[in-house]
Amino acid sequence: MKKYPFIFILFSFLVFQSSSCTDPIDSDGHNIPFRLKSKLKFVWIKPIYRDTSDIIQTELYFSGDYVAIGTEGYLPENKDKGIAVFHRMTGEKHPRWNRDPCCILEDNSTELDDFAIGGDQNEIAFLIDTYHLYAYDIPSGQKKWSFYIPVYLPTDQFTMFDDKVYVPYWPERFGWSTTWAKLARHDMQTGAQEDLFTMTGVSGYDFLLTSPVGYVDSNNDTLVIGVSQHYNFSNHAKMVWAYCYNVTQKNMKWENKTFAISNDHSRNDPQIIGNGKVMIHTMQGVYCFDIETGNLVWSKIGLSLSLNRTHLLYDNGRIYCRLDDGVLLCWDAETGMEIWRQNRVRFHPLVKENMVIYNGRLYFNSRDSEGRGVLNCVYAETGELLWRDTGLYGIMNGFILLDKNLGYLYGYHYGLVYCIDLKHSENIMSPY
Repeated sequence: MKKYPFIFILFSFLVFQSSSCTDPIDSDGHNIPFRLKSKLKFVWIKPIYRDTSDIIQTELYFSGDYVAIGTEGYLPENKDKGIAVFHRMTGEKHPRWNRDPCCILEDNSTELDDFAIGGDQNEIAFLIDTYHLYAYDIPSGQKKWSFYIPVYLPTDQFTMFDDKVYVPYWPERFGWSTTWAKLARHDMQTGAQEDLFTMTGVSGYDFLLTSPVGYVDSNNDTLVIGVSQHYNFSNHAKMVWAYCYNVTQKNMKWENKTFAISNDHSRNDPQIIGNGKVMIHTMQGVYCFDIETGNLVWSKIGLSLSLNRTHLLYDNGRIYCRLDDGVLLCWDAETGMEIWRQNRVRFHPLVKENMVIYNGRLYFNSRDSEGRGVLNCVYAETGELLWRDTGLYGIMNGFILLDKNLGYLYGYHYGLVYCIDLKHSENIMSPY
């Protein structure tokens, strides 16, 4: 930024003139890339690392007045992994999380694999690497506990429900199990582990468990619904099974081993979609199950749904789905019937991304026809594209998080976390 003082001042005036010339970018010694024109109202933009190291982002989470993001994946050897915590309104770092990096993993771990916020008040940060599960108290910045798991955690994932953290694990060190896999849960406050069940493999197939989703049924029993994936490395045959385990009664409620088409694959978390139904997303379809019986309610097969780039959204009785070819779909959650299809404009995904809804509008990132990352605004009722914007650098991508009360949208690009005021961005957009 020091190399282009005149350009910086000029573009600050053009892009942020409605902000009384207050620049929302806190460079903190960064070399900020050349800016594009954007009509988005940026409230603040803050660096994760002082040298603008690009990272693989985790999902973003709220914790009280703050928003947190994890620095997932491998980083240079001198870059420790952890999380950054910013104030929702100002972007200032949490006073207990003001170090750079923000949280150091133990035993020289090379990467952070997953991160989420939980607890009664969303006050606990949970992090996982290959062999450890950690819990940090956000208000104090102190570690609550860590749990060493002497087996490999190849799914790099965990889920949270009620006051527990659910982690699948197995003994082999090459991503798949040839013997057994367990689902364990940890107490959020103490880290105490409890194994829930053990699943054994099928002859000729390696297998794994995905992290489940939680649900409380009409009997007030806690259920967890997940997927087991089976793979024959000799002939490349694949099988996807769904399961539902009753944690309260300590028994397997049901398994569905026949729902998926041949050679399908799934490692995404299931989603509860209301009225006692759960949705499971594979590489070739979307399936809706009755949670009580495990019966298939409806299915959408023959789809191209990359596990790395497609994230489904359930909202107010509808499911929004983006295919790998950029087509955007809307289905009725009860019946699976298609409500609308947007294929005139393509929304090609860049990385793993999600969608949010605010004031009847669907927001998500994608790639435009020129290969730039853009934020899209789509009318949720019809699928009409209202506008798209490149942001300041033409690399809008990844996960976003919405504060519906403030109308603020949070996201990440080019080593920076940003906050956009959607209420003051909607009315200044020109057609795409």
